[in-house]
Amino acid sequence: MLKVMIVDDEVFVRIGIRSSIDWEKNGFEVVAEAADGQQALELCRRHRPDILMTDIKMPGMDGIELIRSLKREQLDCKVIVLSCLEEFHYLREAMRLGIEDYLLKVGLMPDHILRVLNTVKTKYWGEVAAAEGSDSDRMQALESIIMGYVDSGSEIQQLISQYNLELPLQSYYVLRVRVDQGASADRFHESKVLCKTLLGLLRDAVAQQCCGEVVQCGGDVFTALVYPREAVSEQQAGKAVVALGNLIICTVWQALGLKVGIGISNPHHGAEFLAQAGKEAREALNMRFFSQNGDRVFFASHTPSALAQEQPQDRPRMQKGVQIICDALMCGDKESIVRAVEEVKAELREKRMDEVYARLYFTKVYLAVLDLLESAGLPFDNAKRQYAGLENIVLYGNSLEEIAARVQEVSLEAADSYAEFKRRKKSDVITQVLDYVEQNYAENISLSLVSQKFNINSAYFCKLFKQVTDKTFVEYLTQRRIAAAQKLLRETELRSYMIAKEVGFMNVEYFSKVFHNQVGMSPKEYRNRCRQSGKC
Repeated sequence: MLKVMIVDDEVFVRIGIRSSIDWEKNGFEVVAEAADGQQALELCRRHRPDILMTDIKMPGMDGIELIRSLKREQLDCKVIVLSCLEEFHYLREAMRLGIEDYLLKVGLMPDHILRVLNTVKTKYWGEVAAAEGSDSDRMQALESIIMGYVDSGSEIQQLISQYNLELPLQSYYVLRVRVDQGASADRFHESKVLCKTLLGLLRDAVAQQCCGEVVQCGGDVFTALVYPREAVSEQQAGKAVVALGNLIICTVWQALGLKVGIGISNPHHGAEFLAQAGKEAREALNMRFFSQNGDRVFFASHTPSALAQEQPQDRPRMQKGVQIICDALMCGDKESIVRAVEEVKAELREKRMDEVYARLYFTKVYLAVLDLLESAGLPFDNAKRQYAGLENIVLYGNSLEEIAARVQEVSLEAADSYAEFKRRKKSDVITQVLDYVEQNYAENISLSLVSQKFNINSAYFCKLFKQVTDKTFVEYLTQRRIAAAQKLLRETELRSYMIAKEVGFMNVEYFSKVFHNQVGMSPKEYRNRCRQSGKC
């Protein structure tokens, strides 16, 4: 027996819920009732209910704060929210807190309450819910027809008959509705409650404007089959469908703060054209991906008769575009990066490629950028974390414009990272050379010997050494040897010929000449001046 608590500041709501169900017969027991969040929290500590049914808007501690308190105290009960239509902004916060489901108070029916309770029970306690199956199967049958999974006339008629699908006798339209999702947003399909809420809003909108059915076709995509309530002209029906599209956009935004895009098929008549209408709606919504004007409703009548598909000759061109971006990135040529992305974007838009193909192209760019940074020696995991936002945009971005802009931005950032890495790498090489010189300046070393030791082309080594130290290698080595000689002249009594050999000069006359050029006096004069000044 699962323990249930009911929380609502309206006593009649609590009485109505409690008296409408045979709790014991269905495996539940109401262990407590509360009129506000604070009282409910205290009772939860005492009774430890399995399921909490709570109102959101209550005096004192409201339902949102109650849910937060339960989580803070790790009181593990599954929460079903009781809500009104005008409280959807509260419901959004409840969804983020991980509620299991919600019930609208308006028109609350016993079978609906029991269905939600059984769904929660099935999910967590493994019992078979009593009210499952028929409606879900019916919707799946309709989805199969609209999505084109079933295309033979006999199979379509069999599904229509088996599930008693009410298809319109007059002209109908298919609408494809997809939720816009930012890269940083939680994945839509992970929230069952959000999906259910949106499905309810779409069905309410359809019921207000016309007749029809709505089904969910994947996490963030919904399909509606709609038709006028009575026989009207095709022009009037078209206006009603446009009005429905605008109503859906406004309703979803006001209730959930989500933006949606809509593709609308041409009008059709007859069950045999349902799959064609579904395809037209998908293609119309596909065109929104390539749009530059930010429209949210697209019509099949405005799309090409068939979308371009990837052809074998497109693949080398795609690979060439990826290579151009990578080459420009390695060279630090930002203008070429911008130009390459713009050219690819223009070609994809001009050809009206399928959205999947466009995403595939920019996925290749993303992977190529990561491979480039990894091959250069940059930490792969760091690079992957840094550019994870790009992966989300490429997979879930709402438009070609959005994806291309982010790919361009990240490619420019990667160009800076690659350039900085090359600078650091150069500096690291020269640092190793300087350490080597410090340890071996007294030996017979030369530019040729050092460049060979560090496996660097001698001409490139000269240029690199000059860039980092602002001196030639010979200048640096000479200055280091003379500095060592000055130290020996100050601190020892060694003769000049011995000091010359000690610091790497094989010829004492040459040593004296170089010393004079560097210091402005001979070694002997330098030692005498140091002694006179007391610096020795």
